[in-house]
Amino acid sequence: MRADGLSGGDTGTFHYYFTAMTGRFSRSATVLWTVALAAPLMVLLPSFVDPLQTAAVGIDESDSTGETEPATASDGAGRDLVGVATVASGDEDYAMSFDGTSQYVTADQGTTFVARSTYTVEAWINPTTTTCSLSSGAYCPFASHDGDYVLAVADGNIHAWVYYNGTGNNYSWNTGIPAVAGAWQHVALVRNGANLTLFYNGVSAASHTLPSANPSTYTNQFPLKIGWHYNSQWFSGQIDEWRLYSTDRSGSIATDMHTYGPTDTTGLVAYYDFNEGPAGTTGSGTVYNRASGATSATNLRTVASPTYADVKQTTSNGNNTVVTFPRSYVTAAGGWRIPAGISSVDYLAVGGGGAGGGNRGGGGGAGGVLEDSDATVTAGAIVAVTVGSGGVGGLAGVGNGLDGTSGQNTVLGTLATAVGGGSGGTHRA
Repeated sequence: MRADGLSGGDTGTFHYYFTAMTGRFSRSATVLWTVALAAPLMVLLPSFVDPLQTAAVGIDESDSTGETEPATASDGAGRDLVGVATVASGDEDYAMSFDGTSQYVTADQGTTFVARSTYTVEAWINPTTTTCSLSSGAYCPFASHDGDYVLAVADGNIHAWVYYNGTGNNYSWNTGIPAVAGAWQHVALVRNGANLTLFYNGVSAASHTLPSANPSTYTNQFPLKIGWHYNSQWFSGQIDEWRLYSTDRSGSIATDMHTYGPTDTTGLVAYYDFNEGPAGTTGSGTVYNRASGATSATNLRTVASPTYADVKQTTSNGNNTVVTFPRSYVTAAGGWRIPAGISSVDYLAVGGGGAGGGNRGGGGGAGGVLEDSDATVTAGAIVAVTVGSGGVGGLAGVGNGLDGTSGQNTVLGTLATAVGGGSGGTHRA
């Protein structure tokens, strides 16, 4: 575990650790990279810095609303040139942090964020708290387009409001899916006409049928907001990889959650990767819509200076540096770049655990475990880090259609694929 006495030109060893966590909604494995480097090389961590990612963009002073107005150069399609450039080679995965009292991001409705009868909204969320009160109206929204949909944490669960058929009609849906404070989880809402499905960590976990398949018909222009809805309804925590599609992505969500883009995916209306950075700042004040052909009108404006945070966490352990990946590391480059001076890795990979079966069924199986030492890697290479999520537990009752699901695979580039555990059987009697 140690590589003492290394100089700037010497090589060290990278150690990968994956540890699984379980529960009714089995949580993702955790990935730890331990870098056996002496202090002189620790400055290379947490990763190689792409100079494009730190390119400065001039901004005007904030207006009375607290929104920053970026001064941009256009590429002819209305997109900021710096924002377009950073996505091309970025190898850092940032999220945006919201304080739960005043910070959010927003874009005008325009002709893009209109009410639809078919759509998919996806996001990674890491809430600071889940005790957001529904009765007092102080729930915690992470996706809000009034007159269309609102997704929020409320009374410990994922809650959705979906508007339909004219004006004044909306369904308030407590999905019964618990949100977990202090942990990353992927949430997606799919509407296909009257049919609603809530996906949790890539798995269909709840469903409902609306009274009508028609969208709402409000003539008001409602802005898109992430991190706030109205009044005291604020989100506290981190949000990342926010996407809106005009299509039903039910068959692709389990892949979307671990994959960057693609930005030219059919039906992709808005894609906010929050990878502008740098960490600890509000950046240029603009979060770019990475969807192919998107105009600057669909970029998000920051309000009250929410800040970027790296998804991976870096700590020290003696002469080693530990970098923790609490979920898949999603970047335009395809993963995380191995720092200079690293030539071999030790790894321990654990797949996501399988969930228990429904109706007093059997327990789920553990995820597969793979380990190796001194596996050869190339400094500067991009390594895909996919952290497999655990399965979703089955529900009580025969014939409810919601059996337990298997855990997802954990993949470490070409070095290892730890297969997720199988689900427990459902008692059919």
